[in-house]
Amino acid sequence: MNGEPQYAVTDPMGYDNIAQKYKNGEWDILRVHQFIKAYDTKLIDSSFTSQSPQQVVLGTLILWVGWLLFNGGSSFGSVGDAGVSASRAMMNSIVSPASAGLVTFALEQKLGGNTNLRYNFGALTNGILAGLVSITASCDRVHPWAAFVIGGLGAFVYIGATRMMAKLKIDDPLEAA
Repeated sequence: MNGEPQYAVTDPMGYDNIAQKYKNGEWDILRVHQFIKAYDTKLIDSSFTSQSPQQVVLGTLILWVGWLLFNGGSSFGSVGDAGVSASRAMMNSIVSPASAGLVTFALEQKLGGNTNLRYNFGALTNGILAGLVSITASCDRVHPWAAFVIGGLGAFVYIGATRMMAKLKIDDPLEAA
């Protein structure tokens, strides 16, 4: 009554149960449509939060170390000119994500709009990943000050892309724009 379905959408596993009820003839297509619409509305109204910020930060640090070794190892050498290239790549792979993470962390703290979070570690970790992506192509060719700037620019691109996707109502639960 009141135009709402006569059942409660409580568990996400109920969705599979609906297909079985339709197949057995217990529900008609209109009732299935009502259920899916109610389920979709419930999903839209709920917000995604990470379950374990510690695991998110640990995963980001593991990715960072792997990225550091990848960028340094891409020079195929450790002595001579290849060694200089490898050391510059590794140094820039530390500077750029650090600056991107700090810029994202600071801007999301000021502009974020979420008053429930004291510190937004999701933004920090995604900012670090944005800095890693930003510097990878030129990690052995730029100076450290340029890596700092590239990381900051990557943070702005990440923040802009995340806000644009939210405005366009594109589902991105991890904010990995």
